[in-house]
Amino acid sequence: MGCIDVVGVVIVVCYIAFSIFRTRLVGLWVDAPVAGVASLAVLAGVLFGQSFGTRRGVIRVFRILRGQQRG
Repeated sequence: MGCIDVVGVVIVVCYIAFSIFRTRLVGLWVDAPVAGVASLAVLAGVLFGQSFGTRRGVIRVFRILRGQQRG
């Protein structure tokens, strides 16, 4: 099992745990009626960060491929 596979498994396990316990975890800092909205905001931030990281990786690959075509 490679390093990326281990990181992926850790991320999936943390995501599942957060999905199950998000109301309880977020409820520690936020009032109960707002907990659902706050947990969705946290998940939206996580997804935004993941999308931004993917975009950066794709741009890096395109730059590498463009450099190989010229060289």
